[in-house]
Amino acid sequence: MLESSVNNKKRCIPSSLTQLCKQLEDRIMQISQRYSICDEDRQSLTAVLSSELALIWQDLKIRPVDSTLSRDEKVQLHRQTFSEVLHICEQLFLRYLHLTETLRRRGVFSDCANRKRLAAQLAVDCTSLLNIRSIRCRIVTGIKAMRSTVIQQKALQTETCTQEKTVEDDLREIQDKIGELDLQSVYDLLPCNMEQILYKTDNQCTARHTNTCFAFMYATTCCFKETQKLLLMLKEALTFFNSSRL
Repeated sequence: MLESSVNNKKRCIPSSLTQLCKQLEDRIMQISQRYSICDEDRQSLTAVLSSELALIWQDLKIRPVDSTLSRDEKVQLHRQTFSEVLHICEQLFLRYLHLTETLRRRGVFSDCANRKRLAAQLAVDCTSLLNIRSIRCRIVTGIKAMRSTVIQQKALQTETCTQEKTVEDDLREIQDKIGELDLQSVYDLLPCNMEQILYKTDNQCTARHTNTCFAFMYATTCCFKETQKLLLMLKEALTFFNSSRL
């Protein structure tokens, strides 16, 4: 339940410094459930991080003004800026928590002295890393890169759809122009009364002429059969493209 509540708050943009610090504390409490943390160490590090958030709050709450971004991208930038600030604080807390344990194991200085030294160093790191301008620049770069990727993907999809539509239109045009192939009409074009013709011209045609006529008829029939096969292949291709679109 606690983890779900923290995740919901991560998506919420804090409207005040108090809400921002509360979100940070919730994240730290979630970390505390995974590690054995001394209360004094946790409170010391949390106090430093909260103080640093107070220093950058004025810059953080101002919505970004960038003419190169759309309205939705500006909202995205504002939300991600808060999220990145909290993420940096969370990582710093983990890092200094491990440093605290390391110094405690060495036993050179007292716990109180170690907390003061680490608190001072944590403040320096916060000043360097919690730079709102730098954070926003990194986020804007990522948003624009994502925008370019989306544009390229849309262009590729449009080109693919155009190519598929062109092939489909070509196949449909071929089918419309050719129409149904009626073999009976094809055969009607051939000399259907070949026996009568051969009978009437029997005295004038030699065996060579007769063979030539039959060879011509056979070749013509084969040609039309190949045409029929080609048309069937075109119909199958059109059916395939129609089914793939569905």
